[in-house]
Order: sequence, then C-alpha cells, then structure tokens
Amino acid sequence: MTLNNPTCDIFCRVVDNFGDIGVCWRLARQLSAEHGMSIRLVVDDLHAFAKIAPDVDPDSPLQLLDGVTIVPRGDTELLPGDV
Repeated sequence: MTLNNPTCDIFCRVVDNFGDIGVCWRLARQLSAEHGMSIRLVVDDLHAFAKIAPDVDPDSPLQLLDGVTIVPRGDTELLPGDV
C-alpha cells in the first residue's frame, strides 16, 4: 500500500431507485478528485448506472470515467485494493 495514493474498491449493489448507485458514484468521484485515491467502483447493474451517468457503457467489461475505474460485478477475479 502506498500512503500517497492508496487504491480503494467500492462495491455497489443496486437495490431500488437510483440512490444506491448515486451515493457510490458521488463517493467514488469525490475520493478520486479531492483525495487523489485510485478508485475502482464495482457495480452489479450497469444498465441502472447508465441512467444516471449516460457516459457509462453497460456492455463494457472495464471503463474509466471521471477518474474512476468502473467494473461490472461478475465472474471477474479482482486483486483487492488497499482499502
């Protein structure tokens, strides 16, 4: 772990409406922009996410948006981040 630029994983399960993904998305962008953290947002429903963030491609296996790496939750094995 590097103290200057820790990597952080945020996992989001979209349950209802768009509050879940909305809070996770705001947190991910804020940690990236204001604290220089390398953020990976793992989301189980990219189609719902795309409704509040139109630049999200629901069919992409990995994408970078606003400094946040977006990963669909699934069979992909990820090495854990520092946080």
